[in-house]
Amino acid sequence: MPRIIPFPSVSGVRAIEWNPMTASSVSTSPYTGKSRIAIWPMQVFGAVITLPVMNVETAKAWFGFFLACNGRENYFEFGDSWFALERRPLGFCFAQATQGKSLNVRFTGLAASLALPSGSWVSIAGKLNRVTADCIADANGNAKLELWRSVQLEGETEVNYNSPKGLFRLDEDAPPLAWNASRMSPETTFSIIEYDA
Repeated sequence: MPRIIPFPSVSGVRAIEWNPMTASSVSTSPYTGKSRIAIWPMQVFGAVITLPVMNVETAKAWFGFFLACNGRENYFEFGDSWFALERRPLGFCFAQATQGKSLNVRFTGLAASLALPSGSWVSIAGKLNRVTADCIADANGNAKLELWRSVQLEGETEVNYNSPKGLFRLDEDAPPLAWNASRMSPETTFSIIEYDA
């Protein structure tokens, strides 16, 4: 039975390459040259993560994490560590019950005058999402939040904009980890994809 694994806190991630994936296809008529585009509702984030050169003790912690993931079976919380360095006003943001890519939201507390620029990360109902247009709250804290992918919300739901994370799993088997005579592990790369139970 799948379980959540704590993400290692030992050594920072050196690089993240995010891959937003949309299920789509294009067919072009050989007679008219016109194209028809079909978009399906499946949209997920994947990422390629690069770990820095590490000492053997740090590498062992990562190796333990990869083993605990058990290939693609188990999952973990992950977010963009660069975004966590951006300081946002404390407070809360709540989205109204809806379905789609455009949400009516309400900011409270110190966040009532918040602006989330296009490209910002948010998490809603345990899934990461990206803001696709500047979101600026009015004097009452109300705003329109435009997202990359559609969400379906029942009841008022919190929007996390300070430390957004989603659930991910390895997109391949565990990467090999090695160390040399100087007890250093070389740079390691692995792929992850959103977990959807």
